[in-house]
Amino acid sequence: MNTYEYKFYLGPHSPLAVPLQRLLACNSDRLAEVNSEYPGAKMHREVLAEFLKLPVSQLAGGDTHQLYVDTVLEQDQTRRIIYSFDAFLGSRKYSLEYAEAYPSLERKVFPLRHLTKSQNVTIFMCLQSVAQFIDWELEGQPELRKNLISAPYNLAFSWLPFVSRLQDAWPEAKIVIFDSQDLGPKWAAIVAMITGHPLPHYFASIADYPSTCMNRKGRIAFRRFIAETPPKTLEKWIEATSFFCERYGARNRKSDSAFEEIWTPEQLDYSRQVLELDFQKLQGLTNVVLAKELLVGL
Repeated sequence: MNTYEYKFYLGPHSPLAVPLQRLLACNSDRLAEVNSEYPGAKMHREVLAEFLKLPVSQLAGGDTHQLYVDTVLEQDQTRRIIYSFDAFLGSRKYSLEYAEAYPSLERKVFPLRHLTKSQNVTIFMCLQSVAQFIDWELEGQPELRKNLISAPYNLAFSWLPFVSRLQDAWPEAKIVIFDSQDLGPKWAAIVAMITGHPLPHYFASIADYPSTCMNRKGRIAFRRFIAETPPKTLEKWIEATSFFCERYGARNRKSDSAFEEIWTPEQLDYSRQVLELDFQKLQGLTNVVLAKELLVGL
């Protein structure tokens, strides 16, 4: 049986998912250069979902896994399979239904774990403060606003229980955690980490996501800079992107956001403080790595 490397971006729902999906989808040629492929959401629905219905005894078999990759992969030389699909953790609609985030997490990843048995698995997650996460969920599910105001489920603003549950449910997997604040300036380095490609700054549309982290003046200046003096190395690309994100960062939120109606300024500050404490505590968990440690110097 061949050995494959699985790279799962599993959420929780964050600013990383959709930009990553778009980037991977339009760079299949670049992925092929490092023996990687990106089966999109359609493949998950039509192929992977059918395999995950099999009995555990069959899922864990090498023959089943080989049959799966033979069905999914387009290139014979592919050895790295990349997924960016938040629904692996459960429905977005029910992510805040109970006191704990993604209550069906264990049930959802159980068959995935067995299908990828004896393979190399890395799970990528992008964490933002819990208050900010809830804000994004409210934009897509405004009906949650009333529930959160009347019964906030005793949210503790910490992601530590969530990551611990995932670690317990999939102990063989390596979990790499990004800070959402690093996405804009370190975008190319994060793409390199996920795809295994050493030259992500040459990917088509690589500048699209960092541009969204800048105001209009910054986007124009950044695009002009990239077009006129394209950085030759990943380090130079990160240096330039970090500069533009810092100087032209679009940090202001919409004035009508439900975010400001639910949390006080003190709660917002506290939520970010708890996230920083989470990062410190997560370093002590087995097979959990902070991306900041891997991005040192970039």
